[in-house]
Amino acid sequence: MKSIKLSLSVIFVITLILIIVVLFLGFRSFQSTETAIKKEFSQVQLVLAEGVARGIEQFFETLVDQLRSLAKLTAIQSFDLVNGKKVLDDHFEELTDEDVNGMSLLDSRGILRMGANNPPSLIGTDFSFRSYFQNAKNATSTQDFFTEFIESPDAGKGEKEVAISVPVFLDQQIDSFLGALMITVPLKKITELFVEPIQNSAGGNIFLLDQEFTILWSPDKNLIGENIMKETDKYPEFQAMLKAMVDGEKNKGEAEFAKFNKQKERFSKVESVKTLFAFAPATIGDQEWSVVTWASADDALKLAKESQNNLMAIIGSVIFIIIFSATVTSVSVVRYETKIKKSEEESRRIATILQESFIKTLPDIKELDIGVGYETAYETEMVGGDFYDIFEIYEDEVVILIGDVVGKGVEATGLTETARSTIRALAHDDHSPSSILTKASKIIGPQVGDEIFVTALLIILNETSGKLKISSAGHPPPIHFNSSVEVMELSYGLPLGVHDSVYKEKIVDIKENEGLLVYTDGLTDARNDNEEFFDQGRIEDALKSCKSLDSKSIVEKILYQVTKFAQGKLDDDIALIAIRLTSSNDSDS
Repeated sequence: MKSIKLSLSVIFVITLILIIVVLFLGFRSFQSTETAIKKEFSQVQLVLAEGVARGIEQFFETLVDQLRSLAKLTAIQSFDLVNGKKVLDDHFEELTDEDVNGMSLLDSRGILRMGANNPPSLIGTDFSFRSYFQNAKNATSTQDFFTEFIESPDAGKGEKEVAISVPVFLDQQIDSFLGALMITVPLKKITELFVEPIQNSAGGNIFLLDQEFTILWSPDKNLIGENIMKETDKYPEFQAMLKAMVDGEKNKGEAEFAKFNKQKERFSKVESVKTLFAFAPATIGDQEWSVVTWASADDALKLAKESQNNLMAIIGSVIFIIIFSATVTSVSVVRYETKIKKSEEESRRIATILQESFIKTLPDIKELDIGVGYETAYETEMVGGDFYDIFEIYEDEVVILIGDVVGKGVEATGLTETARSTIRALAHDDHSPSSILTKASKIIGPQVGDEIFVTALLIILNETSGKLKISSAGHPPPIHFNSSVEVMELSYGLPLGVHDSVYKEKIVDIKENEGLLVYTDGLTDARNDNEEFFDQGRIEDALKSCKSLDSKSIVEKILYQVTKFAQGKLDDDIALIAIRLTSSNDSDS
């Protein structure tokens, strides 16, 4: 009897210990799952913030490079009222697509001597009180440039312009100051290009601040132009982070902050929520701006909720089995592995949400028939992101970009938006695909490595003439289709960011009703159960069977065929663009 009681006692004690251990591990797993997902979510926000900051910096550098070139010209340094004025007018015409409002040349006393798109009444006006002139006068390098916010009489109420100035030195000698060359750009142009398109989660958004804590852009338009320190005095944790922001630091963290109503586009005066923040500096001449991405912590935790519910059920099952079965260990291991699998699936869901945020709305271009498709692969641990962008840079030129970021982790996913926004910003000032890719390679080079790389194919199409300029950074070439189907011969080039990459460019002409198919390597990497790949020949055969259809139908049919071929098990993401020239002024030539 004692032996039975002893055995029962031992079993009871062992069972109790096992239950306590399972409950403890379950609790720790809850905590680690939430912590890991929030950490990963915040890292993605930081990568997005850095991508936006680099895009803004490159936008200003592109404009400043043109001012520096002008400042070296004899007609500018001599204040030649005829030739100098013609130089300013000619270069201003080239900058109108950047929404540059005006260009001015000030002499060494700050007097406006000549300009482009300036009212004649401003000639002879003294602007020596402006900080952009004073700083240019005291510049210590020909590479210096300076910025200042100014109110424009042509802008709407409360809207600002950014004045950008470079010093003019005689023969580039810094002890021979002649004056300052200056342009103005609407702040709204910068926020429309780089800030407003970013939406990092279902409830998240972005701030743009200057070094004086002034809000340059906010989803709550009532806050634009206000001092964010005064508006957030109820949130000391957030204000501590603000001070780090304007000190030029990059970081991420969590703090209590006002709840944002997305429908009303307003921050609540009374409700607050835990919010995840990430911020990165943007150096704009002598100023430091800050890009701040934010989202409610609930956005990240919603992704963990399903995993936690599944884990709770597992814990209950394990406890039941401990009490009533002798197979405690084996069942526990199975359940624990199931929990790990669910956690990995949630991590992939985060990557998928991010990838979907990069998918862009197609522009309405009457001369072109455009179709786009995007399929996400879930059967891989490699988390990167295929991306594309289609946008007009002039009335008759359209940019088609497709690329692939390959690597592990959220850094690879975030690099997708960095690459896209960098190339988009460069394309507004440079009309050579090879030159754009060469510049982009240098900008994103520090973010790539042995396990992360970026391929891209960039096309600039003149809708009127049908002329195509194409350059590839390690990306598969396009397929040209008309009465026949043919792969374009193209120099591949190295992926972006690899060494000092320089890219070649090819120019071809397409006629009315001719088109192109561009894609990422997920299409050719698809394979069936016999380890056969959906190779170039299969792509051409698929295109031949549907090339007479509209572009959207072409894309849908090819994606259907490759998915059927792989039996739904795609090894990699696939992005696919079909584009056909529907009309051209040179179609009869």
